[in-house]
Amino acid sequence: MNKTLRILHVITGLGRGGAEMMLLKVLSRATTAPLRHEVVCLSDITTLAPDLQRLGITVHVLGMPPGRLTWAGLRGLHAILRAAAPDVIQGWMYHANVISTLAAPVAAPRARVMWSVHCTLSGSAEERWVTRALIRASGWLAGRVRAIHHVSAASAADHARIGYPARTARVVPIGFDTTLFAPDAQRYRAFRVAHGLRPDTRIIGHVARLHPVKDHQTFFRACHLLASDSAADLAFVVIGKDVDRAHFPDLDARFILLGERADIPALLPAFDVSCLSSAYGESFPNVLGEAMACAVPCVATALGDCATIIGDTGRIVAPRDAPAMARALAEVLAARTLLGPRARARIEGRYSIDSMAAGMSDLWLGDAR
Repeated sequence: MNKTLRILHVITGLGRGGAEMMLLKVLSRATTAPLRHEVVCLSDITTLAPDLQRLGITVHVLGMPPGRLTWAGLRGLHAILRAAAPDVIQGWMYHANVISTLAAPVAAPRARVMWSVHCTLSGSAEERWVTRALIRASGWLAGRVRAIHHVSAASAADHARIGYPARTARVVPIGFDTTLFAPDAQRYRAFRVAHGLRPDTRIIGHVARLHPVKDHQTFFRACHLLASDSAADLAFVVIGKDVDRAHFPDLDARFILLGERADIPALLPAFDVSCLSSAYGESFPNVLGEAMACAVPCVATALGDCATIIGDTGRIVAPRDAPAMARALAEVLAARTLLGPRARARIEGRYSIDSMAAGMSDLWLGDAR
């Protein structure tokens, strides 16, 4: 194929969430075919916009309030679609998927519309009514879409039950840069010095934004149970947007709350174990692969493809079960020197960033080859 393929990505926001980071990673590596990318950000959340612009990618920001549509924003999207005349419109997450599908027939009738889905439907009843309505609408509209990318087999199976056609489902797992995310003994030591911890302090880490889906409270309860039963010197490092003392003033000094950070690759190597405590909705959490690439073994809840990602390098527990999580953390902490290198090898062998970029490129090229 000699013709340049024009791809317009439509995404709800450009914060540091899993889908947004996958978009950035893919566009930094999608060089296996003659692809030209532009990105439309529906909201005013633009944290990653400069990173995309440094790649030479045009980013259009519509500035609609998160979760809401405005006439000005919709007119802006229509104008961008007409001007870009894309061959492919790639939606990212429910809001952008639905809006792209409804806008394409008028503004870009020749474009092939594709979706990207980054969650399962477990616990969807706990989402806001707007999100629940969008999920239902996506089930009705899915038959119009050329291809639907899922980051996990669990997501594909879940969405087939609400009307997503199996023939259009494509599973491309998230990939990880094992040069950027890597073990680092110096960072392990430096973090402890910077935070006044003893060199032998064991750190249990948790990286997630403050949201009910992430279930921080179960993690906190598990940490208290672990600390009461362990003779080790423990610290609990919690990183994520809005995770600070203002929201959790009652946590004791063993909890180090760092809020949202852009230097995750420098912080993860300081962990001895990483924990994902989500209650529902997870499909293929970035944080598991990133921690494992740093040779940090993980404990995660039994959601999405978490068990497939971790394999025999960590532990899986039921959601909302703090005692089980505490026991699993203790087991992994005791075996961390064995499990850590095994975890990194699993990411290197199964979830490379280049295989992810190649998979997405193949999806976009499709029958255009």
